[in-house]
Amino acid sequence: MRDAEIIAALTEQVATRPSRGFWKCCQVLLRMQPDWNHKRIYRVYTAMQLNLHRKAKQRLPRRERAPLYVPKQPDIVWSADFMADALACGRRSRTFNVVDDFNRTFREDVLDQHLFTRLDDVREAASGWMIEYNQARPHDALGHLTPTEYRNHLAGSSTFEMYA
Repeated sequence: MRDAEIIAALTEQVATRPSRGFWKCCQVLLRMQPDWNHKRIYRVYTAMQLNLHRKAKQRLPRRERAPLYVPKQPDIVWSADFMADALACGRRSRTFNVVDDFNRTFREDVLDQHLFTRLDDVREAASGWMIEYNQARPHDALGHLTPTEYRNHLAGSSTFEMYA
């Protein structure tokens, strides 16, 4: 079959991260096989009935727009949030999340996909997810680079010192 490679690659992607949509899967596949066409990947993706059904976003009331603060260097401003969940036994757990889009993807990829019985299981899954999120997963806002690649790119084209 002509599309067997794409089917196998999509199956592997969806098996590990079922909440990923088409474009995120496509970006990962195109990083592995740049000669594949996104239209071909989409045809196979829909034929495999992998389309995710998304809820419509709730409309927020209009508010006055204000310009966002744009830091002059990376690592100057951070966003932080707590996220709560419960283990299978009912014990509550909280995670401290830093960075914006992090919360939604962390909930979808880790907390919604597994039923944890111990806090150590949560810590292990979160640790593995953070490594993938920062070193393997391309981000739209970073020009489809991983945060590690983007940081290295910035460090190479910058005059200020980067701190790890």
